[in-house]
Amino acid sequence: MAQTPVTLIRNLQRRNARRRQPLAIVEGVRLTEEALGAELSFKGAAVSPALGRSERGVALLDDLRHAGVSIEEVDDHALSDLADTDTPQGIVAVVEPPEWRVADLSVGVGESILVLDGVQDPGNVGALLRT
Repeated sequence: MAQTPVTLIRNLQRRNARRRQPLAIVEGVRLTEEALGAELSFKGAAVSPALGRSERGVALLDDLRHAGVSIEEVDDHALSDLADTDTPQGIVAVVEPPEWRVADLSVGVGESILVLDGVQDPGNVGALLRT
């Protein structure tokens, strides 16, 4: 039996579950729009009434339905419990990120590439880019 979006999100909040499943949580309108635009595989989404309070949120909900994403409606308080952000925008979704291999990357002569894996401190990314 498939897990509901809320159950899947709760499971992914545990470190052990994240290690076992190649899935990621996306929060907010912009990140969910970008995941849809990148044609990532959605495993489900939890949405609250807050999403429907903006035209952009309503459009996103329509796009998710059109894409066949499993949507579970929850109240604002329940969504707040699922979200990591202080002020959730009404959506938390689960996606399957694409798998990349170094062989998939093409670098031309004289070009550089930076590959990061398992970054825990976003400040480190900035330092690496500046270097």
